[in-house]
Amino acid sequence: MRMNPYEQYKQQDLETSNQQELVGKLYNEGAMSLKRAITALADNKYDVVNDNIKKAQTIVSTLNRSLDMQYEIAGHLRSLYIYMLKRLVEANVKKDQTILEEISGMLSELRDVWSEAITRSKRLQSI
Repeated sequence: MRMNPYEQYKQQDLETSNQQELVGKLYNEGAMSLKRAITALADNKYDVVNDNIKKAQTIVSTLNRSLDMQYEIAGHLRSLYIYMLKRLVEANVKKDQTILEEISGMLSELRDVWSEAITRSKRLQSI
């Protein structure tokens, strides 16, 4: 099956991204999936809500599995990811917009902090 041009672009973007960029993209896609779930919830499209919440769960699970536990921050992130996963299950069962907004906001904030950390790291490496 042939991908449309946008899907081809996304695939190429993922294949050419480094590990740090991929983490930021995962945070972003998780947040966007939950925003799509919120929109679908308002339209009573529960199958779309479920699909997007499951996508966000897969993303958070992937982030959790990729942690390098030799660093202290990894333990804190693991706790946060486990919390998110529990809340996403609850949001899916209850179809709760407030929980979806909470977790989407957390993923967006992590994306922004991650992006800033990468920028600072690159700046320090160029000194």
